[in-house]
Amino acid sequence: MNNSVNYSVTSANAMQTVSELEFTAKVSVIALQTLQLDSRGEKLVALERLTAALNLAEPGGIIRLFVDFGSQMADLLKQLIKHNVAVEYIKLILDAFKEDEHRAVFLQFNPANQSAALATITTFFPFFIFRATFC
Repeated sequence: MNNSVNYSVTSANAMQTVSELEFTAKVSVIALQTLQLDSRGEKLVALERLTAALNLAEPGGIIRLFVDFGSQMADLLKQLIKHNVAVEYIKLILDAFKEDEHRAVFLQFNPANQSAALATITTFFPFFIFRATFC
């Protein structure tokens, strides 16, 4: 009986993890649409989609996802601040961009950390391929 309880808890945890991944994938897709629209010159629609992504992501505190989309995303976020959209949340995300820049500079000048960064990227690379393939 104890095993079935543990199985139920594990099953519930697995379902929660899947649900969280699906939610993150949904935000990722909207963020990608934002970048695509911006690249096609559809700035207003891109900002509307980004606002939708932020509205979904903010309650969960999703920050890294936006940072991973790079400087184009940072530029769009700065434009939303000018329109007074999710200002405090966007500031948190932009702060993470700054931290990322500092980390990149540190890695660039510290060869010992470059191998650690490469190991981290190599470890998580299959997950990113999976995520990109199924989103």
